[in-house]
Amino acid sequence: NLVGELVEAFREQGISFGKARQVNSYSSIIKIFKYFQIEEVNEGVWHDKNWKEMYYISLPVQLRWNSFEKITNSIKHNVEDKSFDAALATMYNKDGVCDFVRVYDEECCQGKLLFIQKKYLEAIKYL
Repeated sequence: NLVGELVEAFREQGISFGKARQVNSYSSIIKIFKYFQIEEVNEGVWHDKNWKEMYYISLPVQLRWNSFEKITNSIKHNVEDKSFDAALATMYNKDGVCDFVRVYDEECCQGKLLFIQKKYLEAIKYL
């Protein structure tokens, strides 16, 4: 059991662990600040030149978290390959602030990205 071995190694270094406790569920927003080198691979679809699994889909509006979550869940229920992660992203360029959906997918293809883009843009029309 690798976890047990890891815990034991920490204990040998003087690190102690507290007992498991029940924690109420909560929501949290994580902000990450990063410099990007991206290139546009299709209209409104960008690829991270340094992280091949990372793509960005331009949004015409800033989405609130609840809308983003609802749209993302709907897309994941309507795509055959659900093995992607999506997050809200904001970037600054020479024109100002730009809003995106960041898509992480280890086996992404152009067709899947275009499908995801289409679904976000369609859903935004009904907000």
